[in-house]
Amino acid sequence: MSGELIYPKFYGDPTTLVSLREATPEDTEFLYDILHIAACEANNEALPEGFGTSLQEAQSYAWFNRYVMGWGRDNDFGLIASTDDGIQVAAASYREYDETDYFSSALDKLFPAPPFIELAIGIKKGYRGNGLGPFLLTQVAQHAGEAGFPNIHLCVSRNNTHAQHVYQGVGFRTVSETSSQKSMVKEL
Repeated sequence: MSGELIYPKFYGDPTTLVSLREATPEDTEFLYDILHIAACEANNEALPEGFGTSLQEAQSYAWFNRYVMGWGRDNDFGLIASTDDGIQVAAASYREYDETDYFSSALDKLFPAPPFIELAIGIKKGYRGNGLGPFLLTQVAQHAGEAGFPNIHLCVSRNNTHAQHVYQGVGFRTVSETSSQKSMVKEL
């Protein structure tokens, strides 16, 4: 994907359009921020106590850092959505994991043995419910398919039924679950 895409939907103010661009290493702070927002707003009982108190606290967990730390390595891909006045409102990304990235956590039991790619997405309040999520998911999955990946995985809180519905709507299906999380996959 080259250049900038314009997503032709209005959000709130009818003069505000959302544009997309590829994420770069300079977007690391925003990728962390949007991931933290998404995790904290997912009604996720699996989050450790204190996780939601600050982004700095969340960054003390290896499973959280694995999505963003060192952003820009081979096979990292993401899209940043911004309003026409430059406010970043959403991001969707994927990262390829290999044996060196594999952490001993409950989440790892939800995924296949590496290598695999995992998707992460977050949208700020006020920009949800208008189709931006499915659009971002579709664009990121399309890129992964064009890059030669056979499928893409994601992890979602069992309590986040709205997100599960969105993921199913763009072709994800549940492949494994724990008492608090579901692993979903989309064939590309």
